[in-house]
Amino acid sequence: MTNEEKEVDENEYHKTTGGYLKSYEYQEAFKNSYNKLSEEERKEQTEQLKALPNWNPEIFKQISWIDINIKNEEIKEYTIEQLQEKLWETFKIIKWS
Repeated sequence: MTNEEKEVDENEYHKTTGGYLKSYEYQEAFKNSYNKLSEEERKEQTEQLKALPNWNPEIFKQISWIDINIKNEEIKEYTIEQLQEKLWETFKIIKWS
């Protein structure tokens, strides 16, 4: 638990329990669990998904936010501040949803 998380009023129970229940949107939970898999586990999982009847990678991507055609090493994660530093001349965030 980070210091910032400890300061949020909703997490006041950490004083008693030593932590709190952190919740994610289901898409974020999908990505977190998939990204924590080893390369071998990810390969096995991908093969199992592709073996499903009527498998559609685009629908899976819409549901889970995971594009199984992209290798994990190719996915780069940035904070908004990092993106602004890297690409400020290329884009400007006008709405965050």
